Amino acid sequence: MNIDSLKFEMAEEEKQRLRALSALELIDLALEHDGRSAKSAALIILSLEADNWFKFSAVELIHLDPLHREYANNVLLGVSAGDYQPSAWLRRLDIDVTVKINDLIEKWSDLRV
Repeated sequence: MNIDSLKFEMAEEEKQRLRALSALELIDLALEHDGRSAKSAALIILSLEADNWFKFSAVELIHLDPLHREYANNVLLGVSAGDYQPSAWLRRLDIDVTVKINDLIEKWSDLRV
Protein backbone atom coordinates (compact mmCIF):
# COMPACT_ATOMS: atom_id res chain seq x y z
CA MET A 1 0.00 0.00 0.00
CA ASN A 2 1.48 3.36 -0.96
CA ILE A 3 1.36 6.52 1.13
CA ASP A 4 -1.39 8.19 -0.90
CA SER A 5 -3.75 5.25 -0.54
CA LEU A 6 -2.97 5.08 3.18
CA LYS A 7 -3.78 8.78 3.58
CA PHE A 8 -7.01 8.28 1.63
CA GLU A 9 -7.97 5.33 3.81
CA MET A 10 -7.25 7.29 7.01
CA ALA A 11 -9.33 10.22 5.74
CA GLU A 12 -12.23 7.91 4.91
CA GLU A 13 -12.05 6.33 8.37
CA GLU A 14 -11.99 9.79 9.97
CA LYS A 15 -15.23 10.71 8.21
CA GLN A 16 -16.95 7.86 10.04
CA ARG A 17 -15.84 9.08 13.47
CA LEU A 18 -17.29 11.83 15.60
CA ARG A 19 -14.05 12.92 17.24
CA ALA A 20 -12.74 15.48 14.72
CA LEU A 21 -15.87 17.61 14.43
CA SER A 22 -16.47 17.28 18.16
CA ALA A 23 -12.94 18.62 18.71
CA LEU A 24 -13.74 21.54 16.42
CA GLU A 25 -16.80 22.37 18.52
CA LEU A 26 -14.66 22.37 21.68
CA ILE A 27 -12.00 24.50 20.01
CA ASP A 28 -14.63 27.06 19.00
CA LEU A 29 -16.17 27.06 22.48
CA ALA A 30 -12.77 27.69 24.05
CA LEU A 31 -11.99 30.51 21.64
CA GLU A 32 -15.37 32.24 21.74
CA HIS A 33 -16.03 32.17 25.49
CA ASP A 34 -14.19 32.72 28.75
CA GLY A 35 -16.12 30.79 31.39
CA ARG A 36 -15.48 27.50 33.13
CA SER A 37 -16.86 25.42 30.27
CA ALA A 38 -14.56 27.24 27.83
CA LYS A 39 -11.63 26.56 30.14
CA SER A 40 -12.57 22.88 30.29
CA ALA A 41 -12.84 22.68 26.51
CA ALA A 42 -9.46 24.38 26.14
CA LEU A 43 -7.80 21.97 28.56
CA ILE A 44 -9.18 18.94 26.73
CA ILE A 45 -7.89 20.12 23.37
CA LEU A 46 -4.61 21.61 24.57
CA SER A 47 -3.70 18.59 26.67
CA LEU A 48 -3.90 16.51 23.49
CA GLU A 49 -2.13 19.07 21.29
CA ALA A 50 0.54 20.26 23.73
CA ASP A 51 0.71 17.69 26.52
CA ASN A 52 3.97 19.02 27.87
CA TRP A 53 2.32 22.36 28.63
CA PHE A 54 -1.30 21.62 29.55
CA LYS A 55 -2.76 18.95 31.81
CA PHE A 56 -6.41 17.92 31.72
CA SER A 57 -8.21 16.56 34.76
CA ALA A 58 -11.42 14.57 34.35
CA VAL A 59 -12.99 16.80 37.02
CA GLU A 60 -13.13 19.53 34.35
CA LEU A 61 -15.93 17.58 32.63
CA ILE A 62 -18.44 18.68 35.28
CA HIS A 63 -18.28 22.24 33.90
CA LEU A 64 -19.60 21.26 30.47
CA ASP A 65 -23.26 21.34 29.49
CA PRO A 66 -24.68 18.04 28.14
CA LEU A 67 -23.97 18.85 24.49
CA HIS A 68 -20.36 19.87 25.07
CA ARG A 69 -19.90 16.94 27.44
CA GLU A 70 -20.92 14.69 24.54
CA TYR A 71 -18.35 16.41 22.32
CA ALA A 72 -15.72 15.93 25.03
CA ASN A 73 -16.61 12.25 25.33
CA ASN A 74 -16.29 11.83 21.54
CA VAL A 75 -12.85 13.44 21.64
CA LEU A 76 -11.62 11.48 24.63
CA LEU A 77 -12.96 8.18 23.33
CA GLY A 78 -11.37 8.93 19.96
CA VAL A 79 -7.86 9.09 21.37
CA SER A 80 -5.65 6.18 20.44
CA ALA A 81 -1.95 5.44 20.69
CA GLY A 82 -0.06 7.49 18.16
CA ASP A 83 -3.26 9.24 16.99
CA TYR A 84 -4.30 11.70 19.65
CA GLN A 85 -4.01 15.19 18.17
CA PRO A 86 -7.34 16.77 17.18
CA SER A 87 -5.55 18.94 14.63
CA ALA A 88 -4.38 15.80 12.79
CA TRP A 89 -7.91 14.38 12.82
CA LEU A 90 -9.25 17.62 11.35
CA ARG A 91 -6.47 17.81 8.74
CA ARG A 92 -7.67 14.44 7.44
CA LEU A 93 -11.00 16.16 6.79
CA ASP A 94 -9.19 19.04 5.03
CA ILE A 95 -9.81 21.41 7.95
CA ASP A 96 -6.69 23.29 9.04
CA VAL A 97 -6.92 24.50 12.63
CA THR A 98 -3.30 25.55 13.05
CA VAL A 99 -4.24 29.19 13.63
CA LYS A 100 -7.02 28.21 16.04
CA ILE A 101 -4.70 25.97 18.05
CA ASN A 102 -2.09 28.74 18.26
CA ASP A 103 -4.83 31.16 19.34
CA LEU A 104 -5.95 28.68 22.01
CA ILE A 105 -2.43 28.33 23.34
CA GLU A 106 -2.10 32.11 23.52
CA LYS A 107 -5.55 32.71 25.03
CA TRP A 108 -5.21 30.02 27.67
CA SER A 109 -1.47 30.37 28.36
CA ASP A 110 -2.17 30.97 32.05
CA LEU A 111 -3.23 27.29 32.28
CA ARG A 112 0.25 26.06 31.41
CA VAL A 113 1.80 23.81 34.01
